[in-house]
Amino acid sequence: MQQTNPGYAATLASQYAADLGSVPDRAPPIPSQLPMLARQMLGSARQWSADAALTAIAVQSYTQYAYAVSVGNAYIFNFTFVSPSAGQVLTATFSQAGYQDHPDPLRDNVLGRPLPDSFIDLPDALERARMRGMREPLDHALLAVWQPPRGGEVLAWIISDRRLNTYAIDAISGGSYRPENLFGPIPGNDAQLRAAVAKAKEALAAPPPAPAGPAQGVPVVHSRCIMCEIQAGQARQYIINHPAASMGEAMAAVSH
Repeated sequence: MQQTNPGYAATLASQYAADLGSVPDRAPPIPSQLPMLARQMLGSARQWSADAALTAIAVQSYTQYAYAVSVGNAYIFNFTFVSPSAGQVLTATFSQAGYQDHPDPLRDNVLGRPLPDSFIDLPDALERARMRGMREPLDHALLAVWQPPRGGEVLAWIISDRRLNTYAIDAISGGSYRPENLFGPIPGNDAQLRAAVAKAKEALAAPPPAPAGPAQGVPVVHSRCIMCEIQAGQARQYIINHPAASMGEAMAAVSH
């Protein structure tokens, strides 16, 4: 809102200062154990469609908002699954506060290359980004297989801080890339850059923090993956009982 309508944003900030305040002291830890969580989510998604392939993992941070942290939406996870046989894309979105998923028709611009079973976890990728100059807190991160203009494929975490500085970290070797080497010259190849940005926005599209936290009841779920829903609910209860646990640890604890 500050970017699109600064005047209105200033009004909201003054009227809802407590709700929109930052959380400088005890921001939740960066989500971890994502390779394990990805394998579990893929196993559940294949009950939706047997040929489902995990093609992208996105993590959006809301840790700067006290309200989001208080209701369990400090981080929103998006897992994108593609089913060629069904001609659909399943987007599974969850946080500590709830879970939902929904299928959409398969589109040409969806990040469609399957992710491997093993990749560098997000905290490790962030550490490498900080070694390369990242100073601001995480805003969002996206793991996908990218196709650079010069050919080939690269599995990489695309990490942006709150100032939207971007870092590309190889999710296998831990090396780094210049983002323009993955997406095309910046500026220059405007069409390709717009396409890459559109893909990232689609993969990162997440609902705003839900108004209901764990103590207020379970959010409404529109699910086509019953096992995903059950496991996410069990993980949420585990975190209520074990507040220090990460989402990855909770999913591991309730895994069947």
